[in-house]
Order: sequence, then C-alpha cells, then structure tokens
Amino acid sequence: MQMLASGVTATIHANTTWGAAGRQPDDLVRTIAAYDAAGLRAVVGIGAQDRASLVFPAEAQPGFLASLSEDLRALVGDPDPPIFARTAAEAEALFDDLSARLPGHGRIRLAFAPAGPQWVSDALFSGLAAAAKARGAPIHMHALESVAQAAAAPGLYPEGTLARLESLGVLGPLTPLAHAAQLTPGDIVVAARSGTRLVRNPASNLRLGCGQAPLAAYWAAGVRVAVGTDCQTMDDDEDLWKELRLAARLSTEPAWHGAGPPDAARLLAMATTEGAAAMGLAGQVGRLAPGLAADLIAVDLRRVRGAYADPSVPLLDLLLARADARDVRLTMVDGRVLYRDGHFPNLDAAAITEAAAQAAQRAREPWTPAREAQVAALVAAVRGHYAAR
Repeated sequence: MQMLASGVTATIHANTTWGAAGRQPDDLVRTIAAYDAAGLRAVVGIGAQDRASLVFPAEAQPGFLASLSEDLRALVGDPDPPIFARTAAEAEALFDDLSARLPGHGRIRLAFAPAGPQWVSDALFSGLAAAAKARGAPIHMHALESVAQAAAAPGLYPEGTLARLESLGVLGPLTPLAHAAQLTPGDIVVAARSGTRLVRNPASNLRLGCGQAPLAAYWAAGVRVAVGTDCQTMDDDEDLWKELRLAARLSTEPAWHGAGPPDAARLLAMATTEGAAAMGLAGQVGRLAPGLAADLIAVDLRRVRGAYADPSVPLLDLLLARADARDVRLTMVDGRVLYRDGHFPNLDAAAITEAAAQAAQRAREPWTPAREAQVAALVAAVRGHYAAR
C-alpha cells in the first residue's frame, strides 16, 4: 500500500525466509498472494543459503559460538537454521512448485535469490546459476553491502568477489545486485563487462552504516543502475521520490573536477527503464509507449510548482527536485487503478493496517526484558567479532 501510494508499480522482493519453524514454503505462497491482492508487479526471490548464518566467514563461526556464554549459546540454538534452501535442488523444486501455482495474469514472477556471497558456497552458486539459466529466470542477491562484508571478501574471494561470481556463471543482465556499496575497482569492471545491473539503496545504506555506493564511478564504467528502498527509506514510508533525490545528492563527488549530480533523465531512468530491466521486464514496462503495459501514475503539480517555479526549469527537473508521495494522485498497473486520491479501490486499507499492527505485536510474544537483554548482548558480541577482524 505504501509503494502504491508513492507511485511504485513494480518491485523485486529479495527473498522470504521460509525454512525456519518447520520448513514452511507457504510463507512464500502468502507473500505472492499479498502482491497479487495489492495488484503490484513483483519478482519474488526464493532464498538460498548454506553457510555462515551467525557470523562470517564460515570458518570463524565455531570459535565465535564457543566464545559465547552458555545462555547466549542457548539463545542462538542452531547457528545455521534452515531459513532458506540449502541446495540448488531444493531451490529448484520450490521454484517449480510455486511457478505452477502462480496467477495466470503474469504480474508475479519468481527469481532465485542467494542470500549473498559470504553466505553461499561456490557449489550452491553454480547450481543456482544453472537452474536460473535453464528456466530463463533472474538471480537477485544483496552483495557487498557492508564494511564487514568488504573486509571478509578478500579472504573468501582473493581474485575479487564479482570475478568469482562471474566464473561461476552467476552474473549477467538478469542478475541485479542490491546495494553494491563496497565494490572494488575490479568489481566495477566485472559488473560493466558482464552487464550485471546494480540496485542502489541510499537510505538503507545510510541507516545501517554501510557506506555509499560510488554511483559516479559506476556510471563512468558503463554500469547500469536502478534504485530501490530495501524497506529502509529515510522516513519508513517507501517514498521512492525521496530515494532518488538522496541518491543524486550522494553521488556528487567532493572535488572541483569530480562528478556532479546526475541529470533528471538519468534519475528518472533509475526508477523506470533501469528498474524494469533489473526485473527482467525491459520492453514490457518502464515507459509509456504503444505495446507496453499500462503501468502509469498521475502526479498533481500544484504543490510541486509552489508559490513560484521559473518557467525555464524543465518539468522533469521540477518533478524530481520537489515531488514526493504526497503529490501522487493515481497509480495504475496493467490498466487497473490501484490507488486514487488517497484511496485504494480494491483494498480495505483500515483492515489491512490493523492486521499488520496485530501481526507485528504477535511477533514480539513471548518477549521479556531478560530476553531483550540477551539479544542486546548477542548483538554486542557480533559487533565485537567484526570489529576484531
């Protein structure tokens, strides 16, 4: 609902944990059903992970677990819980089963979603790459997001993280990498050469202390870049307009001869044509043109123009400088109006909001001050592990 209200018509859902609590693939079924009910286009990822669930690199995990107090080890339980597929065969079986049950309208598609290089073995990567190629499916993962991941990468992939992934058949135009805030110059070359697309998440990277992706360097190398939110917008509102502005401001290099901010056309492309391509939907959505799906939004210009807007300022520049979710009046997907003037014609917004609040409350139970203190202690121990490295 928040995405629709800000004018978002399509999204990549990175992955849904479906293995814990008794291996429940119906969690993924419910995720797909939610996007279908909302009317959004979505690529839903089937998660895969086979190492280092607690801390990485994997060989450090036994020592870290042994360093914890007995009560924290009890809190952790299985350090590698089965929250995702652990083998390519398992991911393939789930992909095929869910594919057979997808709605017939085609708005929902599936992707293979390895959790990230530090959490996935070469064997699993190779198997997922082969499975994706056989099905013409995208691969989507979060890669080189944090400083901790960047610090672990040389030990895991001495030749370079993206060079290893390329050799395993993982990279290419149907492999969008989220974040990529910590790519090395060599990684950037590989991304450009392989046609791998990057999805920028500026507010998320700021909020999580992950550093900032060097957008100017990506563009200079010819890397294609889209924009996303990682469900971590600056104001918790899924407002993609603000994310675009933040990405633009952060891409400006602090030097007299450094790159300036991107122009409006490039910014718009990050949210439209590049986003469509990252989803594997190039030529189907992302532009208003004959033969493409009727995915469109309408924006009220009254607040955008304000008291005065110089007539020499192009309309697109004005929109991207000032518009946000408050100005969106209509969101349509595949010719169907999903949001109009603050209302959702096909959804009971009040009931959905209440259900979400109740679900969040249930997720805290049972929750005690003692357990909260234990979790804080575990977080501190994890921080200490990475700080020491």
